[in-house]
Formats: sequence, C-alpha cells, structure tokens
Amino acid sequence: MESTKKRNWIDIVVSLAVYAVTIFVFVYSASFKATADNSLNPDVWPRIICVLMSVAATVQLANALRGKLTTSVTVANKKEVIIAIGLIILYAVLLKPVGYILCSLILMVCLLKLFRVKKVWVYLVLPLATTLASYYLFHMLLLVPLPKGLLAFLG
Repeated sequence: MESTKKRNWIDIVVSLAVYAVTIFVFVYSASFKATADNSLNPDVWPRIICVLMSVAATVQLANALRGKLTTSVTVANKKEVIIAIGLIILYAVLLKPVGYILCSLILMVCLLKLFRVKKVWVYLVLPLATTLASYYLFHMLLLVPLPKGLLAFLG
C-alpha cells in the first residue's frame, strides 16, 4: 500500500513537471521568428506538441488521483532512468553549440548503449535514419530552424 501511494505521488509530481515544461515551451515559442513565406510559423508545431503533452499529463494526473498505477520505475531500473534524464538534459544544453544533427546522433547512441542494445547494425542505422528523417521533416518540410552548431560551415 505504501509503495502504491509513493508511485502515485511520483505520477503527480511528473504530471506537474510536464505542465510546467509545456507552459514554458508554449510561452517561449511565441518568440520564434515568423518565416517570410506563407508556411506555418515556427511556433505551431511546438505548441501542438505542448497541447498533446498536456493531455497526456492530464491523463496521468487523473489516474494518479484515482489511485491507478501508471509508473513502471523500479529499483532495478531507477539508475538507467536517472542517467537517461541526465542525457536528455545534457542534450538540451549542448543542442545550440554542438548542433541538432551531432547531438541527436550522440544522444541516440548513448541511449541505445544505456538500454543495452546488442545488435551493431542498430547502432549504425537507427540513430542515422532517425536523425536524418527528423531533420528532413522539421528543417526541410516544416521550415523549422534547427541549430547547426559545429556543422555550420556546411551551410
């Protein structure tokens, strides 16, 4: 019973943290400069994602308040979860100076290593394919400016 209450508090705290982050991103995205053409403004997709994250946080919060368990963090994987969160924070800090492509590749390789993926081809294919696909989607199709960082010399 005590473990259930503790996990529910974790869900409540995580839900509130997600609300705080989404509010910050939603407000901050208003400062993104509009493009000259008639495409969507760069604040549209971050705001859509914020709304979707808020809906997910609301579901998680409602489940926690009703007493339903939704977390699956155990003592066995708590260390990996903390390391993953640290890696994502480091990714956010280094994104602008290092650049989207390099940071994304490095983050995905580190997460694959952290989650003990054994197949070598996954380390080669998944980070590269995911990074290039997301770069193409956001930078080329949606015209979202992504940080170039160390690769700025490529244009």
